[in-house]
Amino acid sequence: MIILWNHFAVTAPQVELEGWVRLWEDSSGIPSADISWLKEDTERGLFTPVQIYRDNTGLFQRRPVMKSDRMWFYPPEPPGYIRDGLPTPQPFFRSRVIVWRPVGVWSWYTMLTEVLCCGPCTKTARSGEGGTIGRWLAWDPAILSQLSEPHEAMFPAILTRRRGVDRNVVRLLRDRTEGNTIVKVWRQIQENHVEEYLQRKDLYTTLLMTVLKPGGIVSSLGHTFQAPPPPRELPSARLLRHAFLLAEANKVQDYRSQILSTFGTVLKMDSTKKVVKKLSGEGAGLAECFTSIGNEHSQIVSFVLTCEESAEKLQPMCHGVMNRFRLANQPVPKILYVDSGCCRAQGLTAVETLFQPWVDNGLVVHLDIFHWIHRFDAAIRTESHSKYATFKSALAGAVLVYNRTDLELLIRAVRAKDLSALKCVSDEDVVRRYISREQLKHHVRRVTLGAQETFRLVHLAIEELKGPAGLDENGVSLFKTPEAIDEMWAAQQRHLECIQYPPDMNMYRVARSTTINNVDVPYYKCLRGNNSLEGFHKTLPNMIPGSHCAARPYQVYLISGIARWNSDRTSDAVFGGRGRHHRIYSAPLIDRLNTRCRQLFGESVEENFQAPADVPSNELLGLEYLFSQSTGESFSLQDIVNDGPSPEEEVVHPEQPDPGEADEAYHSDMEAHGDALDADLPHITLTSDKTSTVHALAFEDACSPNPLPGFQKLEMFCSLLVEIGLTEDKLSLTTEQRNRVLETWNAVEEHDKQPQRFNQLYRTHWGNTLYCHTKRDDLVDAAVVQRVKMAEHYAPAQQDISAQNNRLMYTLVKLLWLRSPQRSRTSPEKSTILKVYERIQHRILVEDPVLCRAGIPLPKINIKTVRDFIRRQERLLNLHATKQPATITKTTSISYADLPPAPHQPAVLPPPDYPLMEYLPTPSRAGTKVLKGRTDITMTLSQPRPPLPPVRLPLPVRKRSRHLYHHQICGYICIYSNHRKCWPLHMAHNACWSGDACDCWPLYTSLNACHSGNLSDPLVRSSIEALENAPHRERVKLSGAQNRKRKREREKDVVGIKKSFSKWLKDSRSEAMTLCCHLSVL
Repeated sequence: MIILWNHFAVTAPQVELEGWVRLWEDSSGIPSADISWLKEDTERGLFTPVQIYRDNTGLFQRRPVMKSDRMWFYPPEPPGYIRDGLPTPQPFFRSRVIVWRPVGVWSWYTMLTEVLCCGPCTKTARSGEGGTIGRWLAWDPAILSQLSEPHEAMFPAILTRRRGVDRNVVRLLRDRTEGNTIVKVWRQIQENHVEEYLQRKDLYTTLLMTVLKPGGIVSSLGHTFQAPPPPRELPSARLLRHAFLLAEANKVQDYRSQILSTFGTVLKMDSTKKVVKKLSGEGAGLAECFTSIGNEHSQIVSFVLTCEESAEKLQPMCHGVMNRFRLANQPVPKILYVDSGCCRAQGLTAVETLFQPWVDNGLVVHLDIFHWIHRFDAAIRTESHSKYATFKSALAGAVLVYNRTDLELLIRAVRAKDLSALKCVSDEDVVRRYISREQLKHHVRRVTLGAQETFRLVHLAIEELKGPAGLDENGVSLFKTPEAIDEMWAAQQRHLECIQYPPDMNMYRVARSTTINNVDVPYYKCLRGNNSLEGFHKTLPNMIPGSHCAARPYQVYLISGIARWNSDRTSDAVFGGRGRHHRIYSAPLIDRLNTRCRQLFGESVEENFQAPADVPSNELLGLEYLFSQSTGESFSLQDIVNDGPSPEEEVVHPEQPDPGEADEAYHSDMEAHGDALDADLPHITLTSDKTSTVHALAFEDACSPNPLPGFQKLEMFCSLLVEIGLTEDKLSLTTEQRNRVLETWNAVEEHDKQPQRFNQLYRTHWGNTLYCHTKRDDLVDAAVVQRVKMAEHYAPAQQDISAQNNRLMYTLVKLLWLRSPQRSRTSPEKSTILKVYERIQHRILVEDPVLCRAGIPLPKINIKTVRDFIRRQERLLNLHATKQPATITKTTSISYADLPPAPHQPAVLPPPDYPLMEYLPTPSRAGTKVLKGRTDITMTLSQPRPPLPPVRLPLPVRKRSRHLYHHQICGYICIYSNHRKCWPLHMAHNACWSGDACDCWPLYTSLNACHSGNLSDPLVRSSIEALENAPHRERVKLSGAQNRKRKREREKDVVGIKKSFSKWLKDSRSEAMTLCCHLSVL
């Protein structure tokens, strides 16, 4: 074993960075903090270690090559402590870098790319035939469009004319819900960037302060520290919006295909004017209303903006929808719900004229019951009237009744919770106390009574409310005049047949099956009415952020928002709401994955996905429809690229204030819902009659002559608590008071001792393991832990104090209210009631050691709870100060008519009848591009590398096999044609026995001269002559003992060489010295 080493004291030539662009180092290019590690860090930077190449001219070059095995480059982490010297600010303010190179291979960050040239254009220009060489940046849309869809999606940014926005930021802007505005996202991005910058600055200054100690060397020398770079400017909210619109504009055609592939059997047609007010720019003042058509799954079939709401303006939309159904082989819808134009004395109505081909084939136009009821508002004086809710509930009860079979099943499910406790409770009390309105809405079907019965009940309600029963506490009548309500009722009588259910159509579907106390109860979905469109119109203004919007962005927001709305409603069409497994809105992506996953894995990604219909349709949507009617010009989104902000508006510097765009507010105050009294609190009497009428206990006081059992005992207990609370100068109770409290509490009925179960504000978050810091994998266990934590740290206040929910709290708070001292400006009655109640809580539940274990339910209340209670009591006083009507309400009518079972929604959507659109994905050509090979020769050197001067090599000569063998071992090309002349040089170099570094230098110089041809140097020439004149060793066959002896001598020389080499390393002071160690086996 022979150790071979070389050392050099020669300055290395300048290294050329292959692929580095000098413009990247400009002030507008790569940040200065990133240039150093991108160039020099061989592990994380852009370039490979330095290698030697021989170029086309025969010169040897040393240059690193840009790495081609990745796109993202991540900087080294900033130092956590000071090790060698004072740190510079650059390591603390580095960022990621992406190099977009789609042809060769496959927070803040810097994005670089390469310049591509057109091959045929280059050949033509170089051949002298004329023309110029076409050059494109690799992120040009013309280049990106040639990539396959997955490879194109790897491009991380949306490029505007001058800047780019990361796709992750654009994704945050997609959700068009209330409060999710552009400015909100911009503020969050600004906060994140500023926080990250200041944290890096904090780390840099922290390390500097560790060396800046009083009396230290750095303080004594007065060292000036380098300030960190200033923070970068942030993209403005307008730039974020522009990037989002560019990204969504590329998907508009896909969104249109999805919307135009929506069909249905029950259609709803309605209009709104709220969203039209946001249209500005070239479309301002053109539109009057927004009209949409929905289906039974709340999806939007078509939508347009019109300059006026008339049959003439809506006719093209209706004809387009009917033509689409015909081309897609879809059946004619069975029923169409509208808000007007449904009935006429003779001839066809306006809506029937619009859909005359469908009407001739069986389509029935019906009026929505919700709109029919609200038409009576024109004859009502004000909605704030105390009898308003009673009249509206009477109208609803005259049209719709509950099905007894479904109601009995729900009552049985509620009773199953505690059979022994609810055994003595009547069905009326079960409905009144234990069944919520949501349960009645979703688990009990409703049917229409018929035109004659509806006429009788509505007529009775109107006639009764025209008398004393329709007056409030001030003697003001509910109706404007008797003539006004009579005229309105006469006009609405013609719609009584129109609002009834079709006799041969089931208006309910079983959406899923729920379990209440181990009893399976169906969850129904109603197909009736325009309520789904009303909900869509309420959400529609949120799809367009801000208070006004120009025409082209307005159209993009509408189409993308409605396409997402339809996709979200797809789950409702499948039993159990399992229509979609992934929240994704790209039809081509799902179609590709379904096709490939079925072929590769035998399963699909989205089982219920249906490709858009391949139906030629010339329908106009949104503003396309409006501009074709108002101006006669076609509407296009091609110029949306030019709608971006000006250069000075693209960025916001750190010292600039927040943008002046108004952000949408959050409407979370639910106090308005408690202002109006509900005249339809559930209290149902089950009789054998087809329709039963009862008096609702919602308007009866708990102190009425016929209360529930045990109220007198409860009243005595609450009176004793009030006396304790009104005593201000004592904290503890006497023995006599404690015994009286225990005696009266033990006498209270068990149903009054149960604490109220009210809705928690954070119930929607339960089960989410990221909420309230739960460490449970099971969602059920996580929900239990979260409820316990929320009760411990954030005890919710009592939400509703009423006799129906909790008689104990109702009686206690009402006695406190009635016995509270005269209120003054400094002591309002609400604060006094709250203070006295808190005094009772502390004396009973905290200070007394006996009563705190009695289990007296005294929950937390607040000012809002007391205020709502007092407000409701005052409204009840005003209501009961007048005569009460004897009309039925919407929850007091029960039908015994047998209903056919509602059909279940399909578990898997059936294949559609219409032809499906076939997506042709762009084939992937990754790895198939044959790139032009390198013409230079790579010579990999071990570290450290000897500097080789650029020399010109002569043409290689033909060598004999033995000569070639020696050159293959040493790896060099020799100018000697005679291997005997070259052999001493290489053998002298490879088999150097000298332990002195200086003895090997002539050999290395001779070797360089060997493959360079420079023999004029006297030192080189003398070295070569000395080697050539050296006596030639003859091969002598040695015995085994001699070979072993020579081997021991060589091993001894190797040890000496190592010692000499180590001594030379210690004595060497040259910074340019390069060492080379080479092992060779002789």
